[in-house]
Amino acid sequence: MSTKHEEKALQSILRGEAPEKKIMVGYQSNKKEPNKDGKTIESPLTDIMKEARMPWFCPKCDKIMKKRVDDKYWLRYKMCLDCWSVKETKMKIDGTWQEYEDEQDKLFRLSRAKEIRAELVGYLSMVKGQDIAQESGDLERWGMQNPKDIVNTINNEIKRIDSFLNDEITWQELSDGQKS
Repeated sequence: MSTKHEEKALQSILRGEAPEKKIMVGYQSNKKEPNKDGKTIESPLTDIMKEARMPWFCPKCDKIMKKRVDDKYWLRYKMCLDCWSVKETKMKIDGTWQEYEDEQDKLFRLSRAKEIRAELVGYLSMVKGQDIAQESGDLERWGMQNPKDIVNTINNEIKRIDSFLNDEITWQELSDGQKS
């Protein structure tokens, strides 16, 4: 189903003419229109989309964010590349850069440990359900070692990751597989 504008544009292209160009402009009102019941309808994704949508102008310097990397810097730092460069330089001059890097490293390690833990929990549920039922009602195990050994190993790794997340062991101890 096409619109009238699309039909006109197609006809003018077929005649060899340039189609009429349309410019679409988005508008967002500050007021929210109530529905028939008098309640204002707002999607739960509204706030999330406001957070994720990159504005045209940097909130710090009011310059247009038109570079390709600006969208990445907006999502991560909520500012343009130029503003982040200035902030990074100030941190290096003030001597707070190493502290910032250490904090980011710690956040990355925590995030990675949580990811690995979630994967292990998924593997655990997968290993526990490896018996395949045949039409005759017999259970068949497909080329797996003793699943109890695998379950114990995965449970031990999950406990070690939990120890790291609770600050009982360090990242190095978690990586080495040894507790000192």
